Formats: sequence, C-alpha cells, structure tokens
Amino acid sequence: MKLHHTLMALLFCFVCTAGMAQKEEWKTYKNKKLGYSVMYPKEWKAKGGENGFYCGKESGFGNAEFMIMWSDVTDQDRIDFIFNDADFYQGYDVQRETITINGKEAERIIATKSSNPDLYSEIVILKTPEKWYKFENAGVKDFRFQRFYESFTF
Repeated sequence: MKLHHTLMALLFCFVCTAGMAQKEEWKTYKNKKLGYSVMYPKEWKAKGGENGFYCGKESGFGNAEFMIMWSDVTDQDRIDFIFNDADFYQGYDVQRETITINGKEAERIIATKSSNPDLYSEIVILKTPEKWYKFENAGVKDFRFQRFYESFTF
C-alpha cells in the first residue's frame, strides 16, 4: 500500500512539472536579417546577432544556457570551428538520434560521463542546403532545451 502511495505521489509530481513547463511564459526572438525566430524563457536575457544567439538567466555569453551558432555552407573555416567536436566527446558516453525540427531532419547528441553525472552536454545539429545550425545547452541539463530548439523556425 505504501508503494502505491509513493508511485501516485511521483506520478502527480511528474504531471505537475510537465504542465508547468508547458504553461511557462516564453518570449520570441526574431532575426529578420537572417530569417529565423526562436523562443526562450521570458525571465531570461537574450542576445542575437550575425554569428549566433544565446540566452540565459544572466546577460553575457559566459552565462549562456542555450545557444545557437550557424554557418553558411560555403564557409569551411567556420564549419570546422563550430561543428568539429570529435575531440570534445573523448571519454564521454555519446547517444545520437535523428529528430525532426519543423519538418527538417536534425541530429540530437547527448554526451554524459558515468563517472561524473553532473557532466552533461546536449547538442542538436540541423543542416539545410544554405546553412548549418548548432543548438547547445551549454552543459546545463534543462528540460526546457527541447522546447527551445523545437521552437526554431526559418
């Protein structure tokens, strides 16, 4: 009987948390020059420009919790700089899966370390014929990251 009550309490907490995540107010950042928009938590600070977008509880790139970087497909140096992460994943347990963002196929990469559960990185890479986009959670495991990258539109 006690197990039943514990399971019911956990289920209730999960449902409440999931509901709060959907009801949380978000702002929309639009970059008309580059032709995209993305949503982020209303209480966060955000900054976007020609080289990327980042947002977090505090202002400044060093405090970014979610970010987007991109490159034109013709800029090989920038592609190498942003998307060449092979060395980063050494010693990590890496999971890769194909996902869809607004009808476009993307790759979701989660890197963790069993020896240190606090080390967590989640990256989504979306490639179009014109640009490559990289969404990062900046090492912060946050259930809102999925809503962030799924809100991205061209």
